[in-house]
Amino acid sequence: MMEMKLKTTRAIIATKAIFLVCGLAISSWAPMVPYAKDRLGINDADLGILLLLLGAGAIAMMPVSGILSHKYGTRRVILVAALATAFVLPLLLVISSSIWMGVTLFLFGGALGTVDVAMNAHGVQVQNSAEKTNYVFPSRTFQCWRITGIIGFRFSD
Repeated sequence: MMEMKLKTTRAIIATKAIFLVCGLAISSWAPMVPYAKDRLGINDADLGILLLLLGAGAIAMMPVSGILSHKYGTRRVILVAALATAFVLPLLLVISSSIWMGVTLFLFGGALGTVDVAMNAHGVQVQNSAEKTNYVFPSRTFQCWRITGIIGFRFSD
């Protein structure tokens, strides 16, 4: 029983960590938007279309993420999607072509959407495991993403 509680505690910490990482990724991109707009030399309408591609990538990958999570497990999907996010995020700093920025934003959104679905599914699995061991699963875990967004906003000036 003690080993199961230790496993559950580790799973809770890992779940909180991925929520924090996902929040940090999006809060890292948000302050870069004005610089990307200047670097690309685009107007507000073009920027809006590019930003729409971020959401389109997320929407496109969310159903796929559920299928992949069911087939390969949430941990594997989270790992691959988090690595994809870490690979794509720095590219947003250096791309100087609107077309490549659109492709990269679509990929970034897709990776974030994949992580989002998989980490929530993983959170449910951890919560179910925690209930079996009479371990209280803190609801604050799901607030970690929002906390990092607020922190990123605070330091964006």
